[in-house]
Amino acid sequence: KDKGFQKRRNIESVKYKQDCFIQKTHCTFAHKSKMSQEQMRVKFGHLINVTCEIHLLSFHFDDRVAAVEVSVPPSLPRTVNDFSHITIWCAKGVNAEESNFLPTRLKDGIAKCVSFQSPMAIEGTFSYW
Repeated sequence: KDKGFQKRRNIESVKYKQDCFIQKTHCTFAHKSKMSQEQMRVKFGHLINVTCEIHLLSFHFDDRVAAVEVSVPPSLPRTVNDFSHITIWCAKGVNAEESNFLPTRLKDGIAKCVSFQSPMAIEGTFSYW
């Protein structure tokens, strides 16, 4: 066995126990707290399994959560959040939902933002969570 590999693996395990790197990232377009499943089916049913392009605009973060701000094409339904984003990291014990508050935390001087020089296009596929 490669003991160096095992040691690196153990270090990574400790790291991920301390931080929550989001493995299955997503942009929330609807949430059960704001619309029924039937409303979701009517509004988004035709988009399930459809691939679309969005643009990454900036990186927002504080000591609790990090997210990438995204721009969604006007041809798609508006996202449920005022801050359209993809959460990518949470501190241990922090709920990913806190990323919704990053713009306010930025205004309050708690969070930071790094704007990308130009938007970066990525593709994603619509699905029910």
